[in-house]
Amino acid sequence: MASTTPFATFYLDVAGEHAEEQMAHALVRDGMITFDTIQSTGELLHLCTRLGKIVNHKDADEAGVTRIVKRSDIQPTEGYQAFTASHLTLHTDGSSTPDPATLVILWCAQPAEEGGMSLFVDGKQIYQVLAREYSYVLQALTVPNSALFTGAQAPLYGAVFSTLTDGIICLRFRYDSLGYYAAPACTVLPIFIDLLDQHTISLTLQKHQGYVLQNGRWLHGRTAFRGEREMYRVLVRTDPATSIGAHVHLGFHTGL
Repeated sequence: MASTTPFATFYLDVAGEHAEEQMAHALVRDGMITFDTIQSTGELLHLCTRLGKIVNHKDADEAGVTRIVKRSDIQPTEGYQAFTASHLTLHTDGSSTPDPATLVILWCAQPAEEGGMSLFVDGKQIYQVLAREYSYVLQALTVPNSALFTGAQAPLYGAVFSTLTDGIICLRFRYDSLGYYAAPACTVLPIFIDLLDQHTISLTLQKHQGYVLQNGRWLHGRTAFRGEREMYRVLVRTDPATSIGAHVHLGFHTGL
């Protein structure tokens, strides 16, 4: 069962003085920020442009904002569970794209009547547990081409944990019919899933609250809910030429 985490644990005043410097520091250290100073989608977009370049998404509007609500015009197929009231399994966004967005930003316009809690697992923490206690599991999950992620125009071969430049580790994972794993990885997945369950944290976003998530580090999902729930999501790729992008990249260093 997920442990409830106070909203204040990762809180940052994103409108405050020196906010960009503080956001960069928090994202490098924790990989997550929660905020409550955004009052509209216009202000949300302004925050996102400060973080980096907005990534186009097939479900987003022209500005790059995806409105996440229950939609009767979409069948509850894999890849579209976010638009239903059902449970959304832990995953990384853009797992089947070669260059996923660095950050996922979610903002609450209307919380659910019941349920709809945001779920998270820190992939850096899981990696460290695996390295310390289950090295054979970690080895199986780092083998190149041991995972196949679909959903984009072309499937992507990769691994749950892959090593990027400068020793940075990037997490890619989804556990539905759009993710396939080689036999050695499948053998250890039950242990991996059990660890995810043990280390899942949750928080409930209230109106005008949101979070910024490091997409190559944290897995995120959602519990099922009742009532009308309205969220807005923006995907951002950081730019190395900016003060935030110079420090915040996809993935994490294991020793930090």
